[in-house]
Amino acid sequence: MDLKRREIMAPKDEPEPEKPKVSERPLSARLFDALFPSKK
Repeated sequence: MDLKRREIMAPKDEPEPEKPKVSERPLSARLFDALFPSKK
């Protein structure tokens, strides 16, 4: 839990807060569909 909290609390240089850690853990097609089912 500490690690997760650290990652969340850590300041990010990314301009878009909506997609944090995109390069570290990219969204898979399935995950993307699950998050945005109305995209189709």
